[in-house]
Order: sequence, then structure tokens, then C-alpha cells
Amino acid sequence: MKHTLISICILSCSLLLVSCGNTQTTDTSPEKEQEKIPFEIQIKKIADINNDITQEKIGIVKASSSLVLNSNIAGDVIVLGAKEGDTIGKGAVIAKISDNIYGYGLAVKSAQANLRAQKLQKNASQYNLDQTIITAKSAYQQAREAATTVRGNTNIQYDSLVQKNKDTLASYNESYQTYLKGIEQQMTQYLHEGDKILGITENYERKNDSWEDYLGIHSGDGRKVAIDEWNALYKERGVIRKIISEGKSLETGDIDKKILDLEKGYKALRTYTQSMITMIQNNLVGYGITIQQQQMWVSQWNGIQNGIQQSEAGFKAWKAQILPFLTNYEKTEEATRLATARLTRALTAKEFDKLENDSALKLRYKEILLSLQNKDAQAKIGLEQAQQSYENTKKIKQATLSQLQANIERAQIALQQAQYNASKLTIRAPMKGMITKILVEKGQSVGAGTPIAEFASDAPEIRIDISPSLARMIQVGDALDIIIEDEKYTGTVTARSLVAGKNLLSSLRIALPKNTNLIGKTAKVVFSENLLSQSKKSFLLPLTAVKIISEDEGEITLLSAQNTLKTEHVALGRIFGKNVEVITDLEENSILVLSDTNNFDEKKFKLVPKQDK
Repeated sequence: MKHTLISICILSCSLLLVSCGNTQTTDTSPEKEQEKIPFEIQIKKIADINNDITQEKIGIVKASSSLVLNSNIAGDVIVLGAKEGDTIGKGAVIAKISDNIYGYGLAVKSAQANLRAQKLQKNASQYNLDQTIITAKSAYQQAREAATTVRGNTNIQYDSLVQKNKDTLASYNESYQTYLKGIEQQMTQYLHEGDKILGITENYERKNDSWEDYLGIHSGDGRKVAIDEWNALYKERGVIRKIISEGKSLETGDIDKKILDLEKGYKALRTYTQSMITMIQNNLVGYGITIQQQQMWVSQWNGIQNGIQQSEAGFKAWKAQILPFLTNYEKTEEATRLATARLTRALTAKEFDKLENDSALKLRYKEILLSLQNKDAQAKIGLEQAQQSYENTKKIKQATLSQLQANIERAQIALQQAQYNASKLTIRAPMKGMITKILVEKGQSVGAGTPIAEFASDAPEIRIDISPSLARMIQVGDALDIIIEDEKYTGTVTARSLVAGKNLLSSLRIALPKNTNLIGKTAKVVFSENLLSQSKKSFLLPLTAVKIISEDEGEITLLSAQNTLKTEHVALGRIFGKNVEVITDLEENSILVLSDTNNFDEKKFKLVPKQDK
């Protein structure tokens, strides 16, 4: 309000200065506005368009002797399901028309596939969106916890680091013991396998007599080299067993020596295995050593060599992982302790000297201190970003699911339309009765509206005119409540014409149960509340008031509360003469413009609404 008063004052002063300095003025008075040419438009409220649709409709009961069932589509008669004189039940197939032109059957399958695809897409998208929201929510919670932790006691970070390092050391020590035991087991197993061939120990020294002299004979000293390497590996196994028995952890003592002992063990294994393979390859086969035995040894020791290579590769990867940690973890702990302390107090002389005498420790200390000082600000920014991302993700999910649901609804409408079109291919009995005459032959070409058969029934019927929008909701074969002289009957719709007559209404024929006493009496047809509600969502408009964009889409013009025109996108149904059906559900207080407004120019014309009667 304050800004408005200031603006009015400034405008008043400006006009006063202009009037004082220049006698030529611009007329902006209301009289100038009235010089616009009146542009009359016919308007009507949505609520007033379908107010002729009532829950009850009055009609006279008349006798019904026969009706003609017509083809709804052009094509060839491919099936005649009944013959003259047949008594058939409701829904029985009388004839089928071939789908030569429109492809209605294929359209149904296509519409069904499209609907399934839309539902699957929504389900998949909903799952992905839910996962995205879960991730965003988790990130938001983590950011909030991080911000809370940073604002609290920073000593927690130091304690966490110490505990993490302890856990890491425990894990590495466990791996270290595993590698020690693993290499010891390999040494023991492969020494045993070599002993069975070489006969070194008393367990096998007499069991290799038949082939001992032929081992590695082609290389001269092949057997001797293998025995030497066996003894060397035996010695290295003793070293490994001693380390295992001592049970020392990695960080106790010389770390490099512990790693070196393992490397020497793997090297001894490699050298020993290679010597065995070389010896076996130089065996003299056929003299104490069979071909099968030779092949078995070659395969066995090649497998042993592969196993050792894999074990050593795993050890090397583990070594590359642990050495940087073992080298730096103590410095990182100390630097973190000093930086954490510096946030709340000055360093002691001893602590300061410790930093000055260790350049690596000092550099790490500065990095951690700067990180701690900036962490609070970073945590706040991260929290805000995570919260915004979480909120945006929820909005995106809602918008995406709404769009996907709209796609499903459009696909459902398309399927219903396709099924309706496909139903035109089959002529069915609307009720129980008799075929009095077949008017076509099998193979005959027919057009839309061609009589197919005459169907007789002695049941009374009622003929009424109703709104096309209501008629569209009713199908042949539907049951309707009929009240005659306060007695309730159930009628069956036998025919429906969607072609509007001069009164812009559609016609409906309703058969009653066989009862000759009803003929000539006044009947009241009662429509359900749900049927009325659905039918009032559509209405007829003159073609001049609708801009048709495509077969089922168009635009109408609405009059706003500010007396301005606005365009509304709507879905279209059937065309009835000079009128078209609008099937979009609009608010009842919306005001429709029925006149052609293509030539309206708001600079030249002034809207003059006239209520359509």
C-alpha cells in the first residue's frame, strides 16, 4: 500500500510538470477508451449447457414387432451366425464384417500394447524415482548428521581416526597372518609332492628307486638342482614357521623385514617349482618313468606353478595397499591430534618443537587444521544443497508420475475407442428374439448402414430423445430402470442413434419385458447418478466456436473474470452436423465464448458479452 501511494504521488507530480511545461496533452480519459468499437460475443456458462440432462425422461410405451440390424462399417460379410427362423439369445453373433479398410482389429492390439507399455513405463519410472528419492533423502540425512558432528566436539573426529586406524591395523594383521599360514601350507604341500618324486626323506627314499636314475637326465644335473632347491625351500619354511610361532603383529618391529621374509618365501617357492618343472621336462621317459607318469607330473607341477603365481600376485597387491598406510598412519594421527587441540588452545612448546623438527608432520598438520576450520562452512553448504536436492527430487517425482498417469489415461481412452470401433465389425442380437429375415449373403460387400437382418420381438418398447453426451455413455444391451404407474421394470437398450436430429438430440429405443398391458401407458426412464455425472462432462458446441487441431483435439475460447479472452485446449469427440462434441471436463463456472473471435483485436474492439439463450 505504501509503494502504491508513492507511485501515485510520483505520477501526479509528473503530470503536473508536463501540464505546466507543454500545452499539448495526451487524452487517457475513460471517454477515450470508450471510443473502441463494440465487439459482441455470445457466451454461456458450462453449468447451463447440459442443464437439459435430467435424471428422468418420459416416453410412451409402444408395441415393437421387429427391427432391422444394420452394418456399422463397410466390408465383406465373412460369417453368418444365424439363419431365418432361428431363435437366438442376447449377444448372439448374427454376422461378422471383414475389416478391409480401417484395421480396427490391429488398432485394438496396438492400443492394448501401448497401454501395457505406458503402465510398465510408469512402474519402472516410479521405482527409479523412489530409489532417487531414497538416495537424496539419505544424502540429506548424512549431510545433516555431518553438520551436527562438525558443530560438536571435534575430538570425536580424532577418536574416530584412531579407532579406524586400529581397525585397519587389525585387518592388515589378520591378512598378514593369513599370508604367513598360506605360504607355510603351500611350502609344506609342495615339499611333500617333490619328496614323492625325489625321494629325499625316509618316507619316500625307497619308493622312487625305479625312476630315480632317469630324473632330469637330459640336462645332466637336473635332479641335483631340484634337490638343492627343495632343501632351500625347506629352510625358508623354517623361517616362516618361526615367525608364525612368535605371533608378532605387523607394526611391531621392522615392517620391511616382515614383508621381505614373505617375499623371500615366495621367491623360494617359485625357484623350487621351476627347478622341478625343468627336471621333469628333462626326464628319460620309458626307462622307469612311464609316459602316463610323465604327463601326470607335467600337469601337476604346471598347476602348482599357476597356484603360486596367483598367491604371489595377491600378496603383491596386499603389499601395495598396506605399505602407504603403515608408513603414514602414525603421522596422520599425531597431526590430527595437534590440529584438533589447536582449535581450542595454543600449542605447547613441546608440541610446537615437534612440528618444527618434522616437516612432513608440519605439512600434514596445516592441511588438517585448514580442513577442520573450513569443515563447518562446507557442512552448512552441503546440508543446504542436499536439502534442496531432496525437495527437488520429490517435486520431479510428482510431476513425472502425473505426466505418466496422463499418458496411461490417454492410452485407456484410445483403447476404449479402438474396442468400440472393433465392435462395429460384429452384428449381435440386442436381446432374445427371432431372426425373421437375413438380408445379405456370405461374401457380399456391404456399406455402413446396409441392412443385415430383421430381428423380431413382441416385447413393448419406449423411444425417447436424449442429449448426445448422455447417449454416448449408453451402449446397446445396457439395462435401464423404467417406472410405469409406480411399478418398476428393467428395460434393455435395443438401439441407439448418435446422429443428432434437428433438436440436436439423439434417439434411444428401450425394450420392456413382454407384457401387452403396458402398451400405450406413460413410462418414466430413470438414469443413474453416475451416468448423469459422466455425461455432463461433455457437451456440444457449434463448429464455429471450436478450432479443430486434429481428429480428437481442439481449442475453445473462454471469457475470464477480467473480461478478457483465453484459449483452452480440449479433447473432441464426434461431430453432429454443425456441432462438435467436447469431452474435456471443465469447471462449471467457466464461461464459454460461442462466437467467432478470430477477428477480435483488443486495441480496436471492446468486448460486449451477450448471454446465449
